[in-house]
Amino acid sequence: GGGSGIADDDPVADAGLSFVVPGTEADELLPGGARKAVTSSSVCEFVDLVAQRVAVGGADAAIGAMAAGVAEASAPPALLCLREEEVVMLLRRDDAELWTEEEVLASVVCAHGYTRESPQVAWLARVLSTLDARQRAYFAEFITGAPRLPLRGFRGLEPALTVVRKAGSSPDEMLPSCSTCQVYLKLPPYSSEEVLREKLLQAMEEGRGFFALT
Repeated sequence: GGGSGIADDDPVADAGLSFVVPGTEADELLPGGARKAVTSSSVCEFVDLVAQRVAVGGADAAIGAMAAGVAEASAPPALLCLREEEVVMLLRRDDAELWTEEEVLASVVCAHGYTRESPQVAWLARVLSTLDARQRAYFAEFITGAPRLPLRGFRGLEPALTVVRKAGSSPDEMLPSCSTCQVYLKLPPYSSEEVLREKLLQAMEEGRGFFALT
């Protein structure tokens, strides 16, 4: 429109969104947000601000409204050029605080050959705490089938992540496997943290895109 600084053919602006929490009219995401239109150039900032608000407030209604609004506004080229994992990273920029050794050890269930005192469990927690954002998405997909954990991280998994011992005559040559429906990680008794990291990363890469049920 004339004088507004918004392109007439902007499909995001046509949705009529402003910088307020979706589903409300006055809960501004930033000062003056009710008067600031969401456009193709600012939709990423809008999604990020809503995601931050949801992460703090945990408002299910806002999540649904945001998803519907962004899907309607951005169906043309704004988000279609992004892969699924890139959209996930856009919505949730950095969840590293949910992947610390302490978070993993507080949430994991050890069974069938492992206890919390097993060195392999401690190594697993340490390795997971060092993954970058892309690797975290790969591990989440490896154990759950989805490229991200719940809002509460490992603590939000239902059922909880369970680590069990994977038997074999040459564990350092074996890859870990998983049962996504049960969130079971079948981990061989590796001889070192370095071997565990190498084999876990290999399994994550090779296992992407399908459910491993063995």
